[in-house]
Amino acid sequence: MVSGSSKGIIKQRTIQFAETEDLVAHWQTPTLFSDKLLPFLEQEYNAVPEKERIGKGRVYITRAAVDGLSSYLKSKTAKNVEMTLDSFLHFSEQVFSYASERKENFLRYLSIFLLAEVVKKNSNAFLTCEHQILEWANDADWEVREIALEFVLNGVKYYPEAILPKARDWASSSNPNLRRFATEGLRPRGGTKWLRDPEQNDEVLNLLRQLRYDSSEYVRKSVSNNLKDLTKYMPQKILTLLKRWVQDAGIVVTPDLASKTMAEIGADKYRLLYIVKKALRWIKAKNPELHPFVETIIGSNYIRYFDEKKNVLAKQKSSK
Repeated sequence: MVSGSSKGIIKQRTIQFAETEDLVAHWQTPTLFSDKLLPFLEQEYNAVPEKERIGKGRVYITRAAVDGLSSYLKSKTAKNVEMTLDSFLHFSEQVFSYASERKENFLRYLSIFLLAEVVKKNSNAFLTCEHQILEWANDADWEVREIALEFVLNGVKYYPEAILPKARDWASSSNPNLRRFATEGLRPRGGTKWLRDPEQNDEVLNLLRQLRYDSSEYVRKSVSNNLKDLTKYMPQKILTLLKRWVQDAGIVVTPDLASKTMAEIGADKYRLLYIVKKALRWIKAKNPELHPFVETIIGSNYIRYFDEKKNVLAKQKSSK
């Protein structure tokens, strides 16, 4: 039985609501459009059964509602309603600003997802909207930054030849939010098979290499997560890459290397080891056959005693 809170059903209810309220009549007045739509979104959120709450929060509801709104607005383009890229950009900017004043996340999410849907398969549209996209990528709210990644994920999927040069620019930014925007947007997710192909991802690995000593933990964590994901698809390639990074940094591999502090080995080496340790989490847990290779990169204690969650050397278990 299909859930009453499935994306498809929420999409259909959104279309019906938009038709009933004639939302397109308020397209030129984003604040009024928002005021009419917000109670509907809250109603949809409150209607999610308790047992389905996990995974069906405001982001889920907004994404499904935007699918419905997009279909509804497209159906109105033949009625002389101005639905240009500029009008969508203006609409999203105004709704986001209005929502921020009211501290209303539902509407902020909606403004981002709606514009992302409009530029989804159009690299020229992405470039036109880039200034606004980067503002969202640098927002103080981490959820806004996460949702802004939708633009990069679409770009990686539909027009990688346009998104990769931009990602290189962001990776060179002095702003850690933008550097992280590049690395996180290039993680190998479903729908972007080329990122998981060892024959096609060298350009991404070069970008990650550029950030291997990054001073921001926020960025380093994203770099390591990207590499960790890649170890699922190309473990030998990533292990070889990490070993080369460690060697090039002049790091001497000792059994206790994973526990070295910044004071002991210096800032750059410590930052690189931070990335290496976290990048190896999947292999540590899932690929015991590769543990001997891992020990040549990070030392034997990483496999034998290192507690990745606590990020400290765990006590050696008693033999009793």
